[in-house]
Amino acid sequence: MRKLLFVLAILFVNAQAENIYATFNVTPAKSADVAFYASGVVDKLYVDINSKVKKGQKLGALQNNDLQASLEMAKASLKDAKIALEFSKRDYEREQKVQHLVDEVTFDRFRQVYERATAGVVNAQANVKYKQSLVDNSILYAPFDGIITDKKVEVGDVVSSMMLKTAFTVQSSSSRKLLLEFDQTNWKKVRLGDTFRYKIDGDTKEHIGQISKIYSVSNTANRKMKAEVMANDIMVGLYGDGNIITK
Repeated sequence: MRKLLFVLAILFVNAQAENIYATFNVTPAKSADVAFYASGVVDKLYVDINSKVKKGQKLGALQNNDLQASLEMAKASLKDAKIALEFSKRDYEREQKVQHLVDEVTFDRFRQVYERATAGVVNAQANVKYKQSLVDNSILYAPFDGIITDKKVEVGDVVSSMMLKTAFTVQSSSSRKLLLEFDQTNWKKVRLGDTFRYKIDGDTKEHIGQISKIYSVSNTANRKMKAEVMANDIMVGLYGDGNIITK
């Protein structure tokens, strides 16, 4: 009796579920075209196509000796400004203790010197931050962990911040997403979490995934809707098809 009920339960579930045909293309989970934000001549390239990179890793750098020198000068000015502030602060605090013994004009002079020194440090800090940003913009960093799939600059190339040119294309190294397309008549049936059974073109092995995203618009040209399924270690650009198993 128990076995019969189990079989009936399976038949009931299968009767409620529906297979919806879908095709897909394999795309990287993350992809970015990175470019230099400054103008200059490409001085160094630290990676090449197929190089694996970590987030924040240097990819390339422009000639920036002048920027580095300007940054060091700004840091020296900040150091001098901090020293001047220490002296003026010490003098001002001393005058505060004996304020009742000195005339108001003399006291105000020490106060103004201290305030100017304070403002000088703030301005010097802002200048260092600005000079550092110029140096940082001359260096290209990886936006996330991934692999270099394209390189479009060489050492000696001139780049411009006015016309950004892709230097490298970075893609997630193993994480993939399957970009599904299915008939829009099924827009009420497909839900997040639905199972997707699929095969990749040229491979007989069946894979199983889950719908992780459903696009909120339909393509008016082909009357198709899109959804995504996350996957791993599949070559980008491959094609496949399968069935969405609705709940």
